[in-house]
Amino acid sequence: MVNNQNSVSSSPPQTVEGSPKEEKVEKKSGMGLIFFTLTLISIRVSGGIVGISYAAEHIGFLLTFILQTMYLPLGVLSCWMFLKAKDITGRASLSDLGIYSYGRTGIYLFNFLIALGNLGFIIIFLIVFGDVSANLLERLGVDRNSFLASRLCTQGFICIVLLYFVLKKEMHSLRYFGFMQICICMIFLIIFLIHSIVRDNPPTGKVDILKTRFNIRFFAVLPTLFTSHGFQSAYFTAFSSLKNKTNRNGILGDLFGRITLYIVFNITIFIAAALYGDEIEKNLLKSNATEEGILPALMEFAFVLIPTLTIPGIFFVGKEGALIIFDEITRKSYSKQNFKESQKHSKSAKVHDIENLENFGERRNQVDNIHQENNLDLHPNLKGIQELNNAKTINPKEYLNMKPGYYYLVTIICYLSVLILSVTVQDVTFFFGVVGSTLGSFSMWIGPGSFFIMAVHKEKYKLDSKLDKLTYACSYFYVIFGLMCLFGLNTCVILNII
Repeated sequence: MVNNQNSVSSSPPQTVEGSPKEEKVEKKSGMGLIFFTLTLISIRVSGGIVGISYAAEHIGFLLTFILQTMYLPLGVLSCWMFLKAKDITGRASLSDLGIYSYGRTGIYLFNFLIALGNLGFIIIFLIVFGDVSANLLERLGVDRNSFLASRLCTQGFICIVLLYFVLKKEMHSLRYFGFMQICICMIFLIIFLIHSIVRDNPPTGKVDILKTRFNIRFFAVLPTLFTSHGFQSAYFTAFSSLKNKTNRNGILGDLFGRITLYIVFNITIFIAAALYGDEIEKNLLKSNATEEGILPALMEFAFVLIPTLTIPGIFFVGKEGALIIFDEITRKSYSKQNFKESQKHSKSAKVHDIENLENFGERRNQVDNIHQENNLDLHPNLKGIQELNNAKTINPKEYLNMKPGYYYLVTIICYLSVLILSVTVQDVTFFFGVVGSTLGSFSMWIGPGSFFIMAVHKEKYKLDSKLDKLTYACSYFYVIFGLMCLFGLNTCVILNII
């Protein structure tokens, strides 16, 4: 009998086709932690560089620094709530968590805000690109009123150049854009710093760093500050492209990204304050447009590249929201997935008693051992768990299963729409002030908090650890604070325009 055991143990393990061992051999596709972090940074860094200095001038430079410092851990906690809700429910996208928490209305609401907000940022970046390109062309002797320097020409040109990249179906195929963008941003900040040191004429209006203006405009520009740090609307889109989708990688990528933005934005703010005083424009580069010399020209050239490298990533997030809405309307794909997942959880509740997620992992190991011993028939409850494990989980990329023609049609329509609006619309301050306040309130505060609360109650998840209890308590604060921001900031944006 011993010889028989030795013979069995010495023989090479046989791999059955389609077995888990064979799947492990397959090479994983996706981004590593570094490129995941750079992708998150690239989503927001250029928008922050453009507008955060103007926001700081109205909020107060010291108070802006304090608010950014406070938001650093709060932003990480909001992403932690997303990840915990994902673990508890098995749903790894805002669409799936939205439909799980709010029904079919949730999938339309969240994706509408994501599409509108991120495609709206593209309009702003195209306008910035057109204005800065016109300044550069004027420096080269081109008539600013000529067609060559017009928005239609400059913005149409960059849209044609980037067309191949905006049609991509996977975000990890754009991972090098984040790396190139952060390099250009560093070059821009170095030139910006050198220019502030060697500039001959000081600003006419000096800035009081301690001064804070509590008025309507103070609250109207707050969305600019928060959305500059707002990874949340793009978080699951980037997370789904991770090679190893672990909570550790998700949190580390978010944390490193926020620390990077925190450093970059604070450097930008204090250089802008030293260079322009209280004459900072909404678009930082407009403050630089009238200056002569090689350094202002180099700053403009660097900043032409920044929105160019930003557009594919942000457009990907916006078009994904539009594609999910289209797919849900035409195929009800996400509703069907949610229904199947609910049925699966209902069945699992009848065949076994899972007190928490840790016990579920232990039971799954028992199932694997019993399955290897061919004794599943003696354990009907564990067999039910095995069926649950083998069932296909919700696919956050279900929209990619639509007909290719529909995918490219919706993408091109979104792309042409942002180009046309960027060429024709002159001032989008009011529109995107409201959109920014609404998207920021939902994606940064209301969404993470409410998703975690709903997941805990619907799945009867036990809050055993101190971290879970703290997260649960904070989630109520996030929902309440988010609702206050939603109504308060939108009111201030409207009053500021009036």
